[in-house]
Amino acid sequence: MATYTVVEKDKEFIPEWDDNRDRLDDEQIKFTLKYIPTSQRSKCWKVSNDGTVDANYELLIRYGVVKIENFTTGDGRVITSGSELGKLPGFDALYMEVATEILIMNAREDSKN
Repeated sequence: MATYTVVEKDKEFIPEWDDNRDRLDDEQIKFTLKYIPTSQRSKCWKVSNDGTVDANYELLIRYGVVKIENFTTGDGRVITSGSELGKLPGFDALYMEVATEILIMNAREDSKN
């Protein structure tokens, strides 16, 4: 029988969005992402018979983002959570970059067969 293990439970992610990675370390927007347990992950996406994946990005962000650092909007709002990010208009590219990273991070099993 095959055994599957998770390599990392949490990780820091620095998005490329808006040249974020080119900024000084203390100015970069940083996300702490987590591995989503199976019970929540099964709600985040469905794979159809033809292999197409339909993702629920809102749940991916809600379950997968632990915290956000150094993110202040132009009007002065400090964004610290995935839920707050999801409510911001005009940040679709950042939202999708983070959601894609969560998908990649969670594309493995966390159970033993």
